[in-house]
Amino acid sequence: MVVDGNYTLPAQFQVAAIYRAASALPYSATSRFVVFALPEPRNSRRGDNEHNLDLRVSKHFSFAGVRLSAFWEMFNMANTRNFTSFQPSMEAADFARPRSILPMRRQQLGVKVDF
Repeated sequence: MVVDGNYTLPAQFQVAAIYRAASALPYSATSRFVVFALPEPRNSRRGDNEHNLDLRVSKHFSFAGVRLSAFWEMFNMANTRNFTSFQPSMEAADFARPRSILPMRRQQLGVKVDF
């Protein structure tokens, strides 16, 4: 699910946001041994759901036929831990625990010039 929107504030500031929610990706438990006690279908395990909120604030200026846009962007504004893969090996001490994560909160400033 993706929801987005924008709004123009006084003094011509613009605020835009995008919220993204995704269900967990499937993965399979693996073993180098034949395990008869725990038969699992392929891709029967699921990780964690993903939630992400991005925000952008911008201000536009125009002078002498040149348009200048200054902006500030924040990605993963809520600083949510979004795990992308999990340990599939049943022999591992960290079985079914997260192995990788999407970047946490990031911010950037920028300027765009149109002429």
